[in-house]
Amino acid sequence: MFAKLVCSTMGHQINRHRVWHDSVDYRTRCERCGSELIRAAEGWREYDGAEQAEERLPHPRERKQA
Repeated sequence: MFAKLVCSTMGHQINRHRVWHDSVDYRTRCERCGSELIRAAEGWREYDGAEQAEERLPHPRERKQA
């Protein structure tokens, strides 16, 4: 809970080595609070899965190997 408060005031902490592309946008998790983030034109924001989930690929580690 404290981490969410810090992120809401100071911004999320991005680890640029853990960013991945979901076929639409770049995504990652906040290192501090663990929130799912998406890269938008104005910067990183929290990702809402209901937004456009049908068009996006899952994380590379979650994809089934063919």
